[in-house]
Amino acid sequence: MTQSQIPRPGLLSAGLMILLATAAGCGGKYTPVPVDGVVTHNGQPVEGATVNFFAIGDEKDGRPAHGTTNKEGEFRLSTLGDEDGALPRRYKVVVTKYVPTNPNLKIPDFPDTVEGQEDKSNFMYRNFEAKGIQPFKNVLPAVYGDSNTTPLEYEITKSTTIKIELTGN
Repeated sequence: MTQSQIPRPGLLSAGLMILLATAAGCGGKYTPVPVDGVVTHNGQPVEGATVNFFAIGDEKDGRPAHGTTNKEGEFRLSTLGDEDGALPRRYKVVVTKYVPTNPNLKIPDFPDTVEGQEDKSNFMYRNFEAKGIQPFKNVLPAVYGDSNTTPLEYEITKSTTIKIELTGN
């Protein structure tokens, strides 16, 4: 190898930094923007609802965003991390709130581990699914609980606050 063929550490470091900066980006369609909002049903805040944003149109490569409402019906979306927002694009929004079909239903607490999730899945199958029992039901209007029927669509382009007003029974 001649002197001119030996890579220089400074040049390699600079090239690597440029490549990483370009790959990471400084924003754009692969960087989530903050999205929060509130869910109401017939004018009342909905606690414990799951809010899912599913990319539509040419942006189906986008990751979904999700959040859960608090006591006041407020939520913050997460895509890549905890409450980091949603990727800029157009979304269909699905909102559900599942409650036990039987008020006396007891489901043990399982640890939030791979093994715990597997144990919970086995428990649910043995005690409910194998017996044809639906342990939970959606208490919000069904139209909002399916991406094929929900009328809720939002375009996310920047930091956004959304009011989702559900109506009906």
